[in-house]
Amino acid sequence: MIPSLPPDEGVRPTALDPDSMKDLIPGWVDGFFEIRADGMGSLSEDARRLLGWPPPAMALPWRSRIHPADVAGAERALARLQTGDVERLSFECRLRTGDGDWKALLLCGNREGDSIKGFVIDLSRLPISQIRFRQTLELLDDFVSLHVDDFRPIYVTPALTRLTGITPETAASAADMSWVHPEDRRHVMQVRAQIRRRGDATLRWRLRCADGGWRWLETRCRQMDDPSWRPARYLCTSRDVHDGVEAATRAQWQARHDPLTDLPNRNYFLERASLAIDRLRPGRVLGILFLDLDGFKQINDTLGHAVGDALLRAAAGRMHDMVRGGDVVARMGGDEFTVLLTRLSSAEEAVGIARRLLATLSKPFSIGDRDLFVTASIGASFYPVDANTAEHLLRQADLAMYQAKRHGNRLCLFEPSLHVAARERMRIEHLVRRGIERKEFELHYQPQVSLATGDIQSIEALLRWRQPSGEESVPPAKLVAHAERIGLMESLGRWVLETGIDQLAAWGAKIPPQVRLSFNLSAVQLGSTDLVRGLTLALDRAGVPPERIELEITESAALTRDTHAVENLKLLRGHGIRIALDDFGRGFASLALLRELPLDTVKIDAAFLGEIASEPKQRAILRSVIELAHALELGVVAEGVERSEQGDTLRELGCDAVQGYLITPPVPATRVPELFGMGARRLA
Repeated sequence: MIPSLPPDEGVRPTALDPDSMKDLIPGWVDGFFEIRADGMGSLSEDARRLLGWPPPAMALPWRSRIHPADVAGAERALARLQTGDVERLSFECRLRTGDGDWKALLLCGNREGDSIKGFVIDLSRLPISQIRFRQTLELLDDFVSLHVDDFRPIYVTPALTRLTGITPETAASAADMSWVHPEDRRHVMQVRAQIRRRGDATLRWRLRCADGGWRWLETRCRQMDDPSWRPARYLCTSRDVHDGVEAATRAQWQARHDPLTDLPNRNYFLERASLAIDRLRPGRVLGILFLDLDGFKQINDTLGHAVGDALLRAAAGRMHDMVRGGDVVARMGGDEFTVLLTRLSSAEEAVGIARRLLATLSKPFSIGDRDLFVTASIGASFYPVDANTAEHLLRQADLAMYQAKRHGNRLCLFEPSLHVAARERMRIEHLVRRGIERKEFELHYQPQVSLATGDIQSIEALLRWRQPSGEESVPPAKLVAHAERIGLMESLGRWVLETGIDQLAAWGAKIPPQVRLSFNLSAVQLGSTDLVRGLTLALDRAGVPPERIELEITESAALTRDTHAVENLKLLRGHGIRIALDDFGRGFASLALLRELPLDTVKIDAAFLGEIASEPKQRAILRSVIELAHALELGVVAEGVERSEQGDTLRELGCDAVQGYLITPPVPATRVPELFGMGARRLA
């Protein structure tokens, strides 16, 4: 069914489909008819009553009951059905009534064997049916419209009128392409041609609304095949899919972009790079810059993630503004970015762009009420010289960036020799994983000795690696760095704590009860949500009082403002565990930390000692640091003490304790009881 047309169109309603007779709404059909092959016809009792024909219901020649002027039209309709030109019979005619008058009827039917069967509708009642149908359309949420051959709308439902602001009076004269989004007009024209060829089509497009905005519709359009409609009419049903399309568009966009900076993410960057490689013209060069912000982590940890995020957005904006049209800036994650340079004439052109990026990123960033400073390290690789795929090219640029950061060059071009260093890192990371799986690690212990009494006051647990014979050893500092890099530091650190605590319990009376056991805590462990719980459980299981444990945190770990890290320090201190600031003097913000963090001790880094016995300036600085720590009621331990003159100077300057090879190198657990009683003699 279709809606009625405006009165001035003068188009007859289409016939109802006989195939759906069983589903017809009661009251819309006035009876049924049958026309046999011998020319005899009969009507159902309902139809006979409509015409006022008396019973009985007997078959009569159908031509004798039709108005003479309508016989020719009826015969043409029957002939078209017989020849297969149409699939159903549909024609209007006047039948004689019982009182000798004439009544206009619509006959619709299909062939069933040698007969034609169908239904009849009183055309004098059809306007009432149209009203009912129009009311039904007005209740629909979907939109219905009827169009003439040039797709000009001649009828739209009220819902579509409300959406577009076009009234039924103006719909017939509206330029319908003005309703279509400019980007969709070509597609709409193509679909129109398809409808004319095939009779129906479905499309998704944007419709202009009354408020000037655009909404996505999904429209099914089909040509109405009523033979009385020439030229053709097209019925369109549309549903609003705007929210779904927008959600899908957002999801697709989010899958390809970084949510913080709105830049392309890694996957989308590689798509763009692969496409650029495929389209690269002969003689041209394509480059990738891999960029890392130096100093960002310290800003992020010190000032918080909100400031760090603002800095990343500002840096992304600068990079985007600096590159040429057609180039792509993307964020890989963290403080790492990449730039795809297309249409390069040479590698030197890419170097010039990289240097301009370095210059613009070195300028201060105004974030809130602060001016923040960062620098950058950039690695560069080029197609087709360094690699022949986007993924490989990105990996080469990453290696070059790592080399630039490691050596402070700020800009480094990829060289094949960089693969050697990368393979070495992979080798060590493999050994670290294997070492953890095979339990190849053990703890050695180094004492801290009081300069006042010569007694051992604490023992520091130090990680050592029992590597299989024949394999090159990995220094402890490199071991920890690689464990952090591959995400194994938390599990390795937990093993160190549990093993050391169990060993302290095993020594029992072999060492004095006031001696503490000290552990180094990485930044990863300090920020762990399970640190306090895991440590207290290990202490309870071993029966070790928390007062016998001291945890050493580095300046870099202490500088973090991570919520878990700060809370963990407070909770640990509340349990009675002592906190020491390790490597003091290596950074630049330590003096503030002495007051802000819950500390008991500071450990002066070995590099800070230098030639303190013979350098007055170094002695003065060290004296000031020791006096400041004491003023804050903190103990002071100097680590890395190797020479007796260093020990004498530290005692003179008021240092509380020392640790280093002057006392003893780290020893296995079995030798720890032997150390007690030797501290004073060694320092004598």
